[in-house]
Amino acid sequence: MRRSSVISRPRINQTPGRTVATSLTVVLSILPLALIGGEVVRGFGVAIIFGIVIGTSSSIFIASPILLFLGEKRLRPSQTRAPQPTAGAAVR
Repeated sequence: MRRSSVISRPRINQTPGRTVATSLTVVLSILPLALIGGEVVRGFGVAIIFGIVIGTSSSIFIASPILLFLGEKRLRPSQTRAPQPTAGAAVR
């Protein structure tokens, strides 16, 4: 198994849990605005909650599979390659 897939698999597996935890925390703070806020604030709270739901589903169901499909080498080539020695530093 390639080193990059060994490193990226736990990251991909941890993403849904972190995303849902963060989203629930934000929804819990916005929920009072949507429930007991005034007319304008209530609309704002509902719009924010809608955006959080869409963003969470996008992160889990769209971004994670794309990362697995493209692979970490394509997305971060500078971190997966070994550093090349410079020509001036090798000769003295």
